[in-house]
Amino acid sequence: MGHKEVAKQYVEALGGLDNIKTIDNCITRLRLEIVNMDKVNEDRIIEIGSMGTIYVGKNKFHLIIGAQVVGIADEMHKLKGDDVVTKTSDKADDYKQIATQYIQVLGGVGNINRIDNCITRLRINLKDMNKVNEDALSNLDNKGVIHTSNTDLHIIIGLNVTSIAASMRQLYENA
Repeated sequence: MGHKEVAKQYVEALGGLDNIKTIDNCITRLRLEIVNMDKVNEDRIIEIGSMGTIYVGKNKFHLIIGAQVVGIADEMHKLKGDDVVTKTSDKADDYKQIATQYIQVLGGVGNINRIDNCITRLRINLKDMNKVNEDALSNLDNKGVIHTSNTDLHIIIGLNVTSIAASMRQLYENA
């Protein structure tokens, strides 16, 4: 079965095109934002071929697919009528604006102990997790948030994370 047919089956199992708000992927996962999680048929998703599913926030959902995820994601974008153009910016001002938004929803510079990153994740150590505006954080441009401890979170950003983290560190150090 080709990517196009698999994509159609996943769309159906996810509750249809209208139930899929955003489509993204990494190297092995299909990362989705879903309108109504009640319409998602996880059993069918596994039958189609997903190795598993992960909930990353209220309406963010990952399907573990493997190396063929890029082709499937491209076909899903086509079905949805999306313009599949990666929207990245290399302007420092854009990264500074994004960094400022993250700092604000994380409770401000005074609530941050450490800013770190890996290839796709922003890793933040906080003084008080209660100061984080979870709703605002989920509305920023990220693929999900993982609470790794009472004071640590990982925000899945994507390949722009290095620039965003550098801008956050600069704002943090200059505060």
